[in-house]
Amino acid sequence: MPLRPPESVTPPVARRRPHPLVAHGDQREDDWYWLREGSDPETVAYLEAENGHTESVLATLGDLRQVLFGEIKGRIKETDVGAPARRGPWWYYGRTTEGLQYGVSCRRADPDRSLTAAEVLVLAEAGADGEEVLLDENQLAEGSDYFSLGVFDVDHRQRRLAYGVDLTGGERYTLRFRDLATGEDLPDEVPDVYYSSAWSADDEWFFYTRPDDAVRPYQLWRHRIGTPASDDVLVVQEDDERFFLAVGNTLSERYIVVVSESNVTSEVSVLDARHPLEEPRLIEGRRQGVEYSIDHAVLPEEGDVFLILSNDDGAENFALWR
Repeated sequence: MPLRPPESVTPPVARRRPHPLVAHGDQREDDWYWLREGSDPETVAYLEAENGHTESVLATLGDLRQVLFGEIKGRIKETDVGAPARRGPWWYYGRTTEGLQYGVSCRRADPDRSLTAAEVLVLAEAGADGEEVLLDENQLAEGSDYFSLGVFDVDHRQRRLAYGVDLTGGERYTLRFRDLATGEDLPDEVPDVYYSSAWSADDEWFFYTRPDDAVRPYQLWRHRIGTPASDDVLVVQEDDERFFLAVGNTLSERYIVVVSESNVTSEVSVLDARHPLEEPRLIEGRRQGVEYSIDHAVLPEEGDVFLILSNDDGAENFALWR
């Protein structure tokens, strides 16, 4: 039977407040543009009225809501451990605990490389000694109504962790750096950061992206560990609003890859991670409809090569070049 609200319940109606929007020579009126202003008392009052209306309509369900919630929650394994991944002499994994809202990122040393992923999983689930907590999101979120983790990037020597925190929901993160030997954060603090990141080969330089007013990542910045954010340097800016900018390291950790990408077109530049102050070098200029991504490898007979996955030259399902 469809849910029907009581006859006496009347939904709130948002007041029309015309606002002109001009784009590409065209003008239109948006009567509800004012609802974008989350701090406007009238917006808050309207949202509270919507919430009140929802509660009035659902009141006829009685305890059924809690029963449904309990059944859904009962099918979730709240205390759980993710699959471990090896990086050098360390196994990295995440775990969750019943009753806590957020995850915990951990690692376990395996200098002899004698453990399998399955064995590490057993040790983690048993709570065996030797686990090192890198980041407890529950502690970071304490006292905040909202929490989201953005960047999570351990450096090449696995001594420092770069991580981004958003406490507002605006997808604009504050970047911090943690000394994994002490568990303490360094003085460095970089505001207004987006998701992607990369380390230089010596772990002394960190690359990150920043969003514009539309939360489109469009700038690549370089930060030197131990210096204030005001000294950071703008490396690349993507002015075409169709393209998003991202950065990362190759699997070999030899190069830093800078990607400008729209829905159907991409452009990639690379920077030698051993020379982080140089300018990125273009792999192939953007051509409408051509998508590609790259990685670096050292082949036994050919030495250093870039592997390129692309739909160029009519490869509708993509082809691999070197």
